[in-house]
Amino acid sequence: MQGPILTYALTELPDRWQPSGVLRAGGDVAAATRADGDHFLRLVSEFEAGSVSVAFQFLYRPGAGGGDPQRRLAIYLAAQAHRADLHRNLQERVEFVQKGYDFREAELAEMRKLYRDRMREGDKQARADYERARAHQKALAAEREVALAALSREPELIVPKDVTFLTHALVLPSEDAEDRKLYDMSAELVAVQHAIAYEQALGAVVKDVSTPELARAAGLEDHPGFDLLSWRPDGEERAIEVKVRAQASGKVELSENERIKSCNHQNRYWLYVVYGCATPQPGLWRVQNPFAKQLGAPKGGWMIAKHEIVTAAED
Repeated sequence: MQGPILTYALTELPDRWQPSGVLRAGGDVAAATRADGDHFLRLVSEFEAGSVSVAFQFLYRPGAGGGDPQRRLAIYLAAQAHRADLHRNLQERVEFVQKGYDFREAELAEMRKLYRDRMREGDKQARADYERARAHQKALAAEREVALAALSREPELIVPKDVTFLTHALVLPSEDAEDRKLYDMSAELVAVQHAIAYEQALGAVVKDVSTPELARAAGLEDHPGFDLLSWRPDGEERAIEVKVRAQASGKVELSENERIKSCNHQNRYWLYVVYGCATPQPGLWRVQNPFAKQLGAPKGGWMIAKHEIVTAAED
């Protein structure tokens, strides 16, 4: 069982640039600090071996600038904490940025394939679109390298400075319907790319049929009731409907058309739900044949709670 954690606190740290600090230390700040340390270590040595552990670090050098030394210490410690936090989360943030570039790379590859098909059908505009997508692909590697290099240097760029208060600001989500629509479209794009990347990682060939134009290009009706067609290497074909939640919880809705198509396609129909699209680590849950599993309840469309999705999802 872990024992209590005791904190040895100095309410006032002697500052050798402040006369009051020098007086409190008896004229020799360094000697006073060492004496305090010796006293503390002697106290620790009286404990039974293995019964206590100690960790402390003192790196504060307040400088000769004016101002309250305690305030300068607080600013320094805040900067140190922020730097440590950036170091601790660096790998997670690098993976998040890498995943974003992977999604973009997969999107550009799909666009090139689409334009190539249109070129074969005689679409003259497709050639320019194809070359533009290819140029973006070539530039993507350099963009990725620059972004990752900047991310890796972030902790080194944290320098403690004095703080000047400017103003308070309360930020609330926009109530504008168009803003919400754009936000939802952005989250849905992230979810679709996440699902495509998952399928392609398993060797599948994936076609986006999420818009009437893309669906018609794939030989489907305008509203097929799913977003992706995936052909696995073993011959399995999946009709995948992708749903998204910006955060890591909440219900998703199947429209009446999507539910009907789920009934028609049965085991060929999959529901992919991406939770946490606005977080560094979105999670993907995959449910085969949601109609047969009788998920959700009617409310306009069919509302499905997260616990139902988690319970029915494949491993």
